[in-house]
Amino acid sequence: MKSTFKVLFFLKRDKQKTNGAIPLFCRITVDQKEARFGMKTDINPAHWDVNVGKATGRAKEV
Repeated sequence: MKSTFKVLFFLKRDKQKTNGAIPLFCRITVDQKEARFGMKTDINPAHWDVNVGKATGRAKEV
């Protein structure tokens, strides 16, 4: 039996903080069953690349 496995990192844009940072979340999918959880870190949306699904740059805040 073949199983599928996917990992997706995304920003929860509806939970923006007062300093402009947005919480980072992760979604893991195995055989069409998914689990979502927060990464307990916030990212400046200007440093997030949506197409690649990861932060860009070298700043410590990223």
